[in-house]
Amino acid sequence: MKKRFDLLIMLLILLMPIFDVITGLLNWHNISFPFIMLLKGIFMIGAMIYLWYKKKHRFILLSTFLFFTIYILYYYINDFSLIIEISYLIKILYFPIIAFFFANYKNEYLNKNSLTFIFILYILTYLLPGVFGFGHNLSEIYPNKSAYLGWYYAGNELTAVILCLLPIVIDTLIKSGTILYKVLIFILSIIAIYLLGTKALFLGIIIILIYFILQYIKKVNWKSKWYLTPLLFCSIFLIYKSPLVSNMQATLEHYHVDEFKYIFTIESIDNVIFSCRISFLDKVNQYYSQVDTKTKLFGIGREQIINMKDIEIDLFDIYYAIGAIGICFYLGLWFVLLSKYKLKGIYKFSFLLLFIVSFFTGHVFTSPMVSIWIAMLFYLSKEKQQNKKRILLVSNMYPSKKYKHYGSFVKNSKEILNDNYVVNKVIIRKQTNKYRKLLSYLRFYFETIIKSIFGTYDYYYVHFISHSTLPLIHISKLIKGKVILNVHGNDVVADTKRDLPNIERSKKALAIADAVIVPSTYYKKVMIENYNVKDEIIYVYPSGGVNFEVFKIIDKKEAKLKLNLNPKTTYYGYISRIEKDKGWDTLVEALHLLKEANKLNNIKVIMIGIGDEEKELDQLIKKYLLEDIIIRKEMVYQEYLVYYYNAFDLFIFPTRRKSESLGLVGLEAMASNTFVIAGDQYGPTDYCINNNNSFTFKNTSAEDLKTKIIKYQNLTEQEKKEILASALKKAQEYDRTLLKEKLIKIFDEV
Repeated sequence: MKKRFDLLIMLLILLMPIFDVITGLLNWHNISFPFIMLLKGIFMIGAMIYLWYKKKHRFILLSTFLFFTIYILYYYINDFSLIIEISYLIKILYFPIIAFFFANYKNEYLNKNSLTFIFILYILTYLLPGVFGFGHNLSEIYPNKSAYLGWYYAGNELTAVILCLLPIVIDTLIKSGTILYKVLIFILSIIAIYLLGTKALFLGIIIILIYFILQYIKKVNWKSKWYLTPLLFCSIFLIYKSPLVSNMQATLEHYHVDEFKYIFTIESIDNVIFSCRISFLDKVNQYYSQVDTKTKLFGIGREQIINMKDIEIDLFDIYYAIGAIGICFYLGLWFVLLSKYKLKGIYKFSFLLLFIVSFFTGHVFTSPMVSIWIAMLFYLSKEKQQNKKRILLVSNMYPSKKYKHYGSFVKNSKEILNDNYVVNKVIIRKQTNKYRKLLSYLRFYFETIIKSIFGTYDYYYVHFISHSTLPLIHISKLIKGKVILNVHGNDVVADTKRDLPNIERSKKALAIADAVIVPSTYYKKVMIENYNVKDEIIYVYPSGGVNFEVFKIIDKKEAKLKLNLNPKTTYYGYISRIEKDKGWDTLVEALHLLKEANKLNNIKVIMIGIGDEEKELDQLIKKYLLEDIIIRKEMVYQEYLVYYYNAFDLFIFPTRRKSESLGLVGLEAMASNTFVIAGDQYGPTDYCINNNNSFTFKNTSAEDLKTKIIKYQNLTEQEKKEILASALKKAQEYDRTLLKEKLIKIFDEV
């Protein structure tokens, strides 16, 4: 439920620029369609419900509800326009309520990089209409002024959005991101700033430049960042050539300011710098001073201010609209918000910048288009969220509802990293249709390239490297983050001739690796001997380990009853794919030998798995007349696997596959207190110790496997208990909760 709610919030936030474009288009065509405003109102109500449900600031919520109710009654009794006044009241309260929400909300999908993406969306939705000749110009509203507005109707609000997000975007790009990404955003931003060209925008840009110059002038290596200097001069030149200069000249001519000395008179400052806002303030104030005490307390109303002309200085507009009581309550909300949730660093700067800008342009804190992004500063400023590094997880194997075990170790790794990092993923889920598979790979590679170049990731964490790393190999010089490769199977160890191309691709992938994670010491040896990977960049991490919350000891009778198995029958088990060198044939041949030796009395063998060699398995079972001994199960959901492990008296893991990097099934059986017999080579050798916690056999010999099964059958109960105790102790070394810190430590060290 929480995940769905988080995705819904993320979707709404990503759609905000689109909603604002639609609102602008409707305004240009004089169409009244309040759906978007209604949607934002629902978002505000949802935020209040969330805070109430989480028992956060219930006093604030009750006070706001009481305040809102009193003002509605006041408007109704005094014949105010309810639609206009209530709508404005919602706009006023939107910022503090949404800010309280974001200050108490956590969402793994939402971070400062999300705001970079939203900034790009605003810039693109602003510029693209002009490319196709569909945009509007400020001259359509004010004939003596010129500024491209695109499909947006309010240049001041778009200005405020850009100024709110731009400092965070710059700070993010300074710390991470590729040069290509930085240059692209810079070019788009400069074009947008040049075309929009409002006074408030350039005032804000100057303040932003001063801030970052003071912050980074000593920290930046100007030789390595040589491109910053021409970009800075380019910015200054474009500012000079922007519509701002022509608009300023038009304003000076309009007010007959033809000599330099007259620019600094109060009248000229009001006309040129404040766009007559001081005059509008004086006019509204004169009216306000003449009203009765009740009106001064509750305000003259938004409609009256519109009729007289907006002041367009937010705090004054709010004060005169809702009066002394209203402004005290509103500033009280600000006081609680700012004192309890202190903004830090770049987020504090961005807030102060918008506060300053609100005195030069209206509709900053009173416009949901702007105030939602100011409110989000309180979310981003939370220390834990602010310091989280970002990982792009790339894998062509990931579980789905149908194939829950396919790449489950990749999903396990993501879930472990989620607590300490922001993890985004580019993945492929299992496809059986070859055309869908082809399309999945095309989408997978395209998305990897786009996210890698234009994302700002600290780590690129790749599984199954022979296929998943192909895009990164070709763009490695364009990405900044560390590349961590996690090898698992036949991506680095060939089982058949068909796997040989994997080896060549993996060699290229390993050449760009900053770290290599392997599931076992066996695979570490492979990396060093076959790929010349340096020992110091190899980390052993056993594929997520064993989840002891799932794989635990259950009473054997209870497990059998759960699976509708005969409680009086002894069951041996095999859980693995039915593929070449997985050892299923060795097991069947050993069972044939045991049957001939009359060693399978009252014993059934359950084989769970699917694969390319299922027909061969069925044929071998028929050949040896083992249909009454072997029970075949194609697929079993993970929640039932634990019952099978516990129903087995003996688990047989006969793999002889060179690419068997670890074999978690053996560890899961040990965790379930089931005796294990495993092959004596490759991955299982990391944890299976013969005659100590298991039996091992020569993995190509059915005769040796038969011998070890008979040896198991001849053990006393005490001998079994001792080996099982040792096996459980070994499995506990692979407990996922213990290994969690190990994986996080790997990322911290790289």
